[in-house]
Amino acid sequence: MIEPILRVDNLKKYYPVKKTGKISGHDLLKAVDGISFEIMEGETLALVGESGCGKSTARKVLLRMEEATSGQVFFKGDNIYKMDRKQLRDFRRSAQVIFQDPYSSLDPKWKVENIITEPLTIHKIGDKTTRKETVLRLMNLVGLREDQYDRYAHEFSGGQRQRIGIARALALNPSLIIADEPVSALDVSIQAQVLNLLQDLQENFGLTYLFISHDLSVVRHISNRVAVMYLGKLVEIADTNTLFAAPVHPYTKMLMEAIPLPDPTIKQTLSGLTGEVPSPINPPSGCRFSPRCPYATDICREVEPLLIKINKNQQAACHLAQLLE
Repeated sequence: MIEPILRVDNLKKYYPVKKTGKISGHDLLKAVDGISFEIMEGETLALVGESGCGKSTARKVLLRMEEATSGQVFFKGDNIYKMDRKQLRDFRRSAQVIFQDPYSSLDPKWKVENIITEPLTIHKIGDKTTRKETVLRLMNLVGLREDQYDRYAHEFSGGQRQRIGIARALALNPSLIIADEPVSALDVSIQAQVLNLLQDLQENFGLTYLFISHDLSVVRHISNRVAVMYLGKLVEIADTNTLFAAPVHPYTKMLMEAIPLPDPTIKQTLSGLTGEVPSPINPPSGCRFSPRCPYATDICREVEPLLIKINKNQQAACHLAQLLE
């Protein structure tokens, strides 16, 4: 049996929130509330959902940038939350991140050579000469010129800055890259170039991606499977073709409806969705989407649905899943 490169088991991240006014004590903001999934080596799993659903928090606890409240994360069979300092250091060589904003994630006081060399310096890889050779090779790999080696980040365009960030992520030869909204700050034409670059790198180096995004049109282009997140929970997981052809969960359908159509003559059919996203501090009982769901019944409001298998390629957390297929 082939083991996944990353396995997440009932992962939770709660933040204490002090209330004001007459209410005393602390409550909990449930940013990530019991998510489980697997990523196989060489594939791209997209994690999608609205802003505030917990995607970026998931990234932090998956990389152990923050400690999880509970749950487990296994990388190549090893629990990252039981790793000692040396094991964790090795894990961070193998798992890298590409951030959303290609400007704020780069030190404005550093030149490109310093930015890309930093991971090599921290992990004590190579000497000054070999590090420079590595940086120039990585710059060429991501589509940057060698004569840009000693420029500062502000001298580059947004797309070029993101290429610098990608080169930095590749410096330690990782096997897993978590890309957190890597193209959302870029123009559409530049988005396509960066996405194609990521796909080329994956093919050439056998990389595995967790691709975090709110843009389903981007996700459709790059992912093999999609996990849909709402208010800290996973509500649907399916391979990309199945999800776009036959989404099961009403929230997934709502996200599909939000994708702009390229033909202005086609009228989009919208569901009867109403209401605002509830607070993660005090989420609804039962299904968290029930206050906004046009199909919700009493059981939806009272009993939390489990993420169950709908067919060979699809799971959904919906009491009405059988009726909505």
